[in-house]
Amino acid sequence: MVTKILKTSYVIHEDNFTETMDGITTLFRVMDHEPNISQAPLCRSIMIMSSFMIENVFWNAIEIFRAENKLHKCCLTILDTDTKKKIGISKAMAKWPDILVGKHFDYSSEPFTSTKCLIDERNKIVHSDRISYYSSYIDTVRGATAAYYTALMSAKSIWKHFFGHENEIYNSFETTFPPPEKIYFQNALNEAKKYSIRMLEPEEFPSALKSLDEYRCMTSEVCENIVDKIFGLQGVDIIGNAINECEYPIKLTETFKSAYKLLPKNVKESVLKNLTPLLKALKRKKLLSYYGVKFGEVLPHARLNIRRIKFKNHHGYMCLPAEEFLVIFIIDTSTIELTDIIKNA
Repeated sequence: MVTKILKTSYVIHEDNFTETMDGITTLFRVMDHEPNISQAPLCRSIMIMSSFMIENVFWNAIEIFRAENKLHKCCLTILDTDTKKKIGISKAMAKWPDILVGKHFDYSSEPFTSTKCLIDERNKIVHSDRISYYSSYIDTVRGATAAYYTALMSAKSIWKHFFGHENEIYNSFETTFPPPEKIYFQNALNEAKKYSIRMLEPEEFPSALKSLDEYRCMTSEVCENIVDKIFGLQGVDIIGNAINECEYPIKLTETFKSAYKLLPKNVKESVLKNLTPLLKALKRKKLLSYYGVKFGEVLPHARLNIRRIKFKNHHGYMCLPAEEFLVIFIIDTSTIELTDIIKNA
C-alpha cells in the first residue's frame, strides 16, 4: 500500500536573489506542514533572508548601472570612496540613487517605507540579543510573509529606479515562489506593536519599585478560602466571579496583602475592577497554545495598559495601573502571583 508519493523537481536559478526566494518559500512550506515546529526562529531567518534579497538586488543594480553608463569622475570617486569605507546598505541606499540618477528613493511611500523598517529590524536581530516588547508578535508567519513580500516589491522598485523598468527575470520567478500574502512589513510591524505588551523601561521605574531580587525572594500562598479576609465582602462582590473563573491558582505575597490593606477604598475598588478582566483571561488552553505565560498574547494588556517591567535579563514581572498605583504581578507556567502594590511616582 502506497502511503507517500515522492516528487522531485529542479529550478535553474538566475542568481542569489532567486535562490533565496526558493529558500524562503521552502521554509514557509515547512512551517505549513509541521504545525508543532518552533516557528519564531524560522520567521526571523526569513526576515534576515528577505533583507539580504534587498541588499543583493541593490548592489547588483549599482554594479550593472556603472557598467552600462559612463559616469562622471566625481560620481565614481564618491562611490569608490564610500565602498572603501565599507558604507552600510542603509547609507548607500539613502545616498547613491541621487548621485547616480538624480533622485532619491521615496521613503515616504511603499515599498521603501517598509524597506527601511525591514532593514532596521534585521539589524536588531543580527546585532543584538533582540527581546523587544513586540518581538513575539512580529516573529510570526505573518511577519515573515510581510518581510518576503516587501523584499519582492523593493526589488521591483529598485530596479525600476535605476533602469526605468522592472527585472522581468525576477518577476518570472515570483510566479514560482509567490508570497503567501501581500502585506508590507511596516503594516505587520505596526500591528505587532499595537497588540503587544509594552515595556516599562528602567528610566521609568517608580521610586517605590523594589529590585528584581527582592521580588523573587518573596514567599506567596494560594488565596483559596481566604478571599473575603483579604478583599472583604464588598471586594468579593467585585472580583469573586473572576477568581472562580480563573483557571490558574492565584497566589498572594505578604507584601501585596499588606499594601492592599493600606489603600484608600476607591483605589481598592479600582485594583479589583482592573484585576477582574485579567484573571478571567487566564484560560489554560489559550496560555499553553499561544505561549501566553511568557509573552502575554492572551492578556487584555492594551485595554488595561499592562506593561512588562524591564528588569535586566528578566522581563516576567508586569504592572497594572489602578488610579495612581501599580499592581505588580507575574504569570509563570502554573500560577499568577500578585506580588506588590506601589505608588506610581
